[in-house]
Amino acid sequence: IFGNFFRSNTGSAWDNAGATTTVGIFVRNVFASNGRGIYDTGTTRTQLMYVIGNTFANHTNDGLRSDETTGSITLALVNNLIYGNGAFGINLQDGQTENDARVLLNRNNAYGANSSGPRNNLSAGTDDVALSADPFTSAAGGDYSLNNTAGGGAACREAAYPGAFLGGTTTG
Repeated sequence: IFGNFFRSNTGSAWDNAGATTTVGIFVRNVFASNGRGIYDTGTTRTQLMYVIGNTFANHTNDGLRSDETTGSITLALVNNLIYGNGAFGINLQDGQTENDARVLLNRNNAYGANSSGPRNNLSAGTDDVALSADPFTSAAGGDYSLNNTAGGGAACREAAYPGAFLGGTTTG
């Protein structure tokens, strides 16, 4: 799923409905003001999830939740902005990712104002950014571009992986 805008759904923006052996690849999407952004409802299978460069904002519940309890989840979580969710930003139910050492990559994610905290059963990633202010230009108006507020959008600028490009002329 690439480059989509999921907004104002009462349920989850994406829910695998308990399907077995699911692969989810989410790149450069905005998940905003839904019940949840991404919801992996299965509990007994292998789950592969790449979550790269997405925004999870202002959901009534978690930004991303996985209910894997007896299976395992393999996760790549990179360059995401996770802000203002009504529960956790990222909620892994029993720590399968950490316990099974299946975090492929967890880095350069920005977290702030998630009611229950930034993460559950997932350690902080390399070069994560802690936001102290709203990073969006006008979320209420549907504009999720970065503002210039210190501790908000300004903290996210130039924080993405891979950082400086070859030659050092610009940053991620």
